[in-house]
Amino acid sequence: QTVSQSELINLSRTLYDAWIEDADACLGCAQQCKSDRPSIGHVVLVSLLTAELAAAHRLNSEQCASFIGGALTMNIAKLSLHDEMYACANSPSPEQLSEIHLHPTESMRLLEHIGKFDKPWLDAVGSHHENIDGSGYPRSLKGADIALSARMLRVADIFAARLTGRNARRPQHWNIQRMRDTQNIVQHIFGGDQQLLDSPLMTQLIAALGRFPPGSLVRLNNMELAIVARRIPGELGAP
Repeated sequence: QTVSQSELINLSRTLYDAWIEDADACLGCAQQCKSDRPSIGHVVLVSLLTAELAAAHRLNSEQCASFIGGALTMNIAKLSLHDEMYACANSPSPEQLSEIHLHPTESMRLLEHIGKFDKPWLDAVGSHHENIDGSGYPRSLKGADIALSARMLRVADIFAARLTGRNARRPQHWNIQRMRDTQNIVQHIFGGDQQLLDSPLMTQLIAALGRFPPGSLVRLNNMELAIVARRIPGELGAP
């Protein structure tokens, strides 16, 4: 199905407007209202988390919408592959692994074919699997050579994956006793991936969302699960 540049730009601005209207409701809905296609539900949640980071950086509305657009289209060339991997309980096959490594470049090229998108949007799509230590793909970029939009998207992508889980991996539950400060939460969510990511951005996202992001499942002291409806503004303070 053909999609136009204007449709994608309008979609990113519409999502930005909805996030501005009620960010907590958007985040809660993105986590708890499951899409028929996991690939779509995932990019919507990643887009909202990217909006949180863009706003924390005090980017203007046009920049925020562009960063959101990058998140929405990061897997545009391989959405069906994401759906396959979500349902898969095994490690990727060699063929799937090859497609995974190619999808940032293929998605960026598809966008360039569709129309003219701004550089942060294309950078986010083409480099959202690059790692700070140079171990990512497709170009093994390192540190500040990775565009800000891509570094934000990388953090948001991993955070969203931890929140929602997949067939082979349970979602991360929020334990009240463990979520006492920013560093504990960073460790709980990102674990061994911290060395791959922009450290200030991880801290900034946690500070923006608070101890309990809207829509998250929380294990209460009586061992029951609860869903968080609203964050507490400024709960963790500035990063």
